[in-house]
Amino acid sequence: MIGLLNFKRVKKVYREIANFFFILSTIEKNSKTEVWKNFNLRSDWIGRIYTVISLREEDMGEMEEVKRFKVLERARQVNAHLEALGLAELIVPNIEPIEDSRSYLVTYVPHFSQLSYIWMGINLFLPLGLIYEFLINR
Repeated sequence: MIGLLNFKRVKKVYREIANFFFILSTIEKNSKTEVWKNFNLRSDWIGRIYTVISLREEDMGEMEEVKRFKVLERARQVNAHLEALGLAELIVPNIEPIEDSRSYLVTYVPHFSQLSYIWMGINLFLPLGLIYEFLINR
């Protein structure tokens, strides 16, 4: 179906919006728990979850791919906790090295496959702008 509103895609986008609010509410419910503090998890207002994982001194001589694998191994318990909260299918990990240290920043980011700025512009803001222009601004 070609057109401004592809209703199958709209349904998927609304599902992603609902998932986003589920992520936010789950973070809010669990951010003060002891498990959250033990894993040193932090979050921001757009649903990203952060933690820092440090490698051992002897791991620093390895290739970058091996280091990232070891970071993922150390993050296994965090991943299991996030899976128990129902977030495993909704977020993806992103691993970035922290300069001048043995640590890596692991960021769990909400994954959106359908929702995009272009979709929001065409399907949300354009119709609202047209309604404002033709109905309200006259």
